[in-house]
Amino acid sequence: MVTGRRSVRSKVTERVDHWKHEYVQLATHYNISRLEVADLEVTLRKKDEALAKARTRIAALEAEALELRRELSEGKVVRMPTRSKMAH
Repeated sequence: MVTGRRSVRSKVTERVDHWKHEYVQLATHYNISRLEVADLEVTLRKKDEALAKARTRIAALEAEALELRRELSEGKVVRMPTRSKMAH
């Protein structure tokens, strides 16, 4: 146990300074985390937009491929008999 006015005051000041330092570190880490979350939200939004564009492009390319297959077939596409009819 600390006795004496100066010793007590010094010890209290030391403890207060320690907890002030801890608080500042905690606040700093909290603010850094908030900035990281905001940055990740922006990145996620950009990725979502890119994904939506890619899905739209895929749908357009699939439709174009279907149209090209239809044009190249020139009406010569015939339905193949099912397996059960081929066996007889």
